[in-house]
Amino acid sequence: MKVLLCALTGFGNKVLDALIESQVEIIAVLTRKEPAPFPYYLEENLVDYARKKGVSVFEEFSWEEIEKIVRAEKPELLLVATFDKIIPQVILNLVPRKINLHPSLLPKYKGRKPIEAALENHETETGLTAHVISGEIEGGEIILQKRLPIAPEDTASVLRKKLAIEAGLMTAKLLKAKLLD
Repeated sequence: MKVLLCALTGFGNKVLDALIESQVEIIAVLTRKEPAPFPYYLEENLVDYARKKGVSVFEEFSWEEIEKIVRAEKPELLLVATFDKIIPQVILNLVPRKINLHPSLLPKYKGRKPIEAALENHETETGLTAHVISGEIEGGEIILQKRLPIAPEDTASVLRKKLAIEAGLMTAKLLKAKLLD
């Protein structure tokens, strides 16, 4: 299976590891170069990490450039794991399977800061959702969810790291169970 990964440092590192271990063909990682060390916990910048793993990585790109790569490489899966850009519909139309790993138990806490929202609302659990990317933000069919208790001492950084680890595990589970085919 050919995969295009759109991710940021943290979740992206763990998901990239799962993809590599699953022996899929990673055509590229789209990300951003962080201007400073990852602020949440000790984690190597995804740009550097992907390069060390021998994976093509784009930190500055145009969507036209990515469209050409997608047309040429024909990925079967677009996997998103915390990403800061809206992927154009033309790209989405070119890839048959599109999955997002979102750090909350959807449909609760859609959007950019679901971890912080769960903490601010004194939730006792959060989780990770794998869902189909559709026209609605975090609104596609849910494929798999993993619940994660929130300990009283958990901070956003601690939860982010726990959820990143779960994102890697969920990616491996989805691939092994053929849920992404």
